[in-house]
Amino acid sequence: MELKEIRYLFHKSQFDGISIYTWALAVVRLGWGDLKYNYDHVEIEFVDRYLCFSSTLRDKSKGVRFSPTQEILKNPDRWETIVTWVTPKMERKLFQAAQGEVGKGYDKLGLFTGFFLLAPYLQNDKKRYCSDIVGWLAYIAKQLKKRYWIVSPRRLAGLMAKKHGRPIPLTEI
Repeated sequence: MELKEIRYLFHKSQFDGISIYTWALAVVRLGWGDLKYNYDHVEIEFVDRYLCFSSTLRDKSKGVRFSPTQEILKNPDRWETIVTWVTPKMERKLFQAAQGEVGKGYDKLGLFTGFFLLAPYLQNDKKRYCSDIVGWLAYIAKQLKKRYWIVSPRRLAGLMAKKHGRPIPLTEI
């Protein structure tokens, strides 16, 4: 059976508010292992479809959207990836699940509830942030053992690395 490639793309953080926040969140959670992953954004790439999926406020986006891979990866040296393989049936399931989320707004409040460990109570599934939506798809794809309510790009990379190894520079693929 021919498998479909799915990439989890992690954007290397520059010194910005998100990197400071996710660093502080890792410290509060005592997630020391997550500190070695310095990412500020995550996308899931449907390789055969040449599409990336996430939630963002960048590039005129106001939440959950698909974008052509070439638009997202304009600067491949800023990205690292974990490559996974799924059955065609699972790839379709993931893509359909993603399609059902398109148009939802960006969850600014949900993004910051993790710091206070309130995400299970305050997170709004009508809005999503990047690592929440990509982590949810990783759970559907059986790449994560459970759905994590408090997940940053940094933590998602750490969780995925436990199964697949450390993310590698996109330029090495």
